[in-house]
Amino acid sequence: MTEIRVSGDLKALVEHVLRGARERAAREVEEARKRAEALIQRAEAEAEAREEELVRGGLEEITRAHRRLVSQAELEFREELLAKKAAIVADLLSSLEEELVRRCREGGPEYLRGLVEFARAAVAAEGTARAVVYLSREDLQRYRDDLRRSLSEAGVATVEFRESDIRGGIIVELPERGIQFDGSISQVLRELRPRLERLLQERVFSPAEGGDG
Repeated sequence: MTEIRVSGDLKALVEHVLRGARERAAREVEEARKRAEALIQRAEAEAEAREEELVRGGLEEITRAHRRLVSQAELEFREELLAKKAAIVADLLSSLEEELVRRCREGGPEYLRGLVEFARAAVAAEGTARAVVYLSREDLQRYRDDLRRSLSEAGVATVEFRESDIRGGIIVELPERGIQFDGSISQVLRELRPRLERLLQERVFSPAEGGDG
C-alpha cells in the first residue's frame, strides 16, 4: 500500500511539477512572445523610419538630380539662345553692310550729301585750317572736287585726299588737332550694333522668350 501511496504521491508531485512547469513555460513563453512582439514592433518602426529616411534621401537625391538636369538644360538653352542671338545680330549687320556698300557704290546726291555733311561737321567741331580726307578709291574719283570745294567753303585752307581700303563712307583727320573722325561703313556698323541688339531684344527676342516685348 505504501508503494502505491508513494507512487501516487510521486505521480501527483510529477503532475504538480509538470503543471508548474507548464504554467511557467506558458508565462515565460507569453513574456517572450510579448518581448518578441515589442522587438519586432521596434524593429519594424526602425525599419520603417530607415525606409522613410532612405526614401526621403532617395527623393532628395532625385530632386537634386532633377535640379541638376534642369539647370544643365537651362544653361544649354541660354548658351544656345545666346549663340542664336549672336548669329541673328551678325546676319543683320552683314545684311546692313551689304546694303550700305551697295548704296555707296551706287553713289548719288544723297550719298554725296552725307559725305559733305560729315566732313563739314568734323572741321566745324574743331575749327582747323588743314584736313586729311580718306575715301575709297571709287569715292575718291567721284567726290574729290565736291568735297574739296565744300571744305574750302567751310574755311579749311588745305585739304589732302588719301585713298583708303574702307568700303564706303569717309574718315576725316585733323592733323593740327591730332584727332580723327571715322564715318566709314565699318565704324557706322560698330556704333549701330548696340542699338540693333537692344531693338532685337525688345522687339524680337523678348516676345519669343515670353517677355514683355
